[in-house]
Amino acid sequence: NLPDYTVLVYMVGSDLESDDYAATTDLYEMLEVDLPPSVNVIVQTGGANAQPDEYRFLDFTIVQRLYIDHEDSVILSDLGRKNMGDPSTLSDFLVWGTQEFPAEKYVLILWDHGGGITGFGWDEVYNNDETTLDEFAQALDSAYRETGVIFEIIGFDQCLMATIEVATVIENYANYMVASEEIEPGGGWDYTAILSSLKNNSNQNGK
Repeated sequence: NLPDYTVLVYMVGSDLESDDYAATTDLYEMLEVDLPPSVNVIVQTGGANAQPDEYRFLDFTIVQRLYIDHEDSVILSDLGRKNMGDPSTLSDFLVWGTQEFPAEKYVLILWDHGGGITGFGWDEVYNNDETTLDEFAQALDSAYRETGVIFEIIGFDQCLMATIEVATVIENYANYMVASEEIEPGGGWDYTAILSSLKNNSNQNGK
């Protein structure tokens, strides 16, 4: 019996993490929820000049993959220095995440700055390299060719991503798109609420 959901979060820390701990705060929100076996949450982190301190528990100068477990996170792999703006880094995560944690439905959440038609993500370690929409399309296509996975949701915890150009990129790879046409508040999405909803009803669809 497969789990109902695997949620993959691609978290490019950028200055949001190095200046304001925004990624770390969202990770703590995820850890608030005691998830059932029917829901996997896997996060790939990196892309910021930010190292562990009294609040931050990860080194964002390297790329790591985490399994989110209630009140704890398990580092599944340490990939060292990798450019989170490179489409191959994203596609590798999608292939690995869906193959290692198969489920009935999959969610992809892109976490970082968003610029709509210009793309998303600023990897501070690699001169603020971002993923353009063409590169995003390349990453999605590469992962799909290897896995055949259509995401139930592709969501953007980013500013300005609810555009027709973005929707056109993902239309063949997702059933639902969640994005904002406006500037998002710095706190971004409420992951405790999102994961609590999945905990309470893991059979729900993307809508």
